[in-house]
Amino acid sequence: MKKGIKILYKLLSAFYIILIAACDSEQDSWDIHELNKHTGISFPDTTIILSATDGGGKERDVKYEAYTWTLFSPVSVNMPSIIKHAGDPPLKDTVKYIENSMYKNKTKISKAQYAFYSNWETNGYYFYATVVHSQQGDYMVINRIRKQ
Repeated sequence: MKKGIKILYKLLSAFYIILIAACDSEQDSWDIHELNKHTGISFPDTTIILSATDGGGKERDVKYEAYTWTLFSPVSVNMPSIIKHAGDPPLKDTVKYIENSMYKNKTKISKAQYAFYSNWETNGYYFYATVVHSQQGDYMVINRIRKQ
């Protein structure tokens, strides 16, 4: 009987892992055209969504509707604002931050040239972006929270 319970436990564990991996439906439902409408930015059609997440976990506060996208565009993106101070944000640290945000499609950013921040409000949300411009294009992390 113990052997049967162990086998059942292993099967249920494997099923649970498959179920968890397949249930990231909101992340997979974002396409670039939908993101354009939602953020108010005209991302080029060639923009790739490298990752998208609501952060998950039990501790998140759902009333803020926080969400994060990591994107790559081979063409420079016209951001609503550019906030840059001398040496801020530090390029090396910003590259690491964006690379670490690519949990689904890991990519190394090479030949980074400069970094900046951008923020804006649209559709009832605040958006905050961290952008690295490289020779290959723009890498960015965009954070969203609901206006309260």
